Amino acid sequence: MKKILMLGGSNCQKNAIICGKNLGYEMIIADYSKEPLACEYADSHIIVSTFDGPGCIKAAKEYEVDGIMTMGTDQPVLTAAIVADALNLPTLISPDQAKAVTNKKIMKQIFSVY
Repeated sequence: MKKILMLGGSNCQKNAIICGKNLGYEMIIADYSKEPLACEYADSHIIVSTFDGPGCIKAAKEYEVDGIMTMGTDQPVLTAAIVADALNLPTLISPDQAKAVTNKKIMKQIFSVY
């Protein structure tokens, strides 16, 4: 069974977790909360912040995940890109691109060129 690490376990991620389960994926939540709202829908829960890149890399390796994602929040996009890069998982954006779209200072510098 393919495993997906979902960054966040709040109401924003609940429907994606349910959808993943319905598609046959093992869904693992990474969330700093002890009992995140969407936890009851997932297979496993790791208590780690979605901003903790090294912690999420460690969790992804321990669970041998096949993919990583987030839903409904923009800041964990950087963590997802960092983890995907570290584990050679499929991703649409690099860590540098993810940083550019989640860091307002960098984003404004890019926009000022145009």
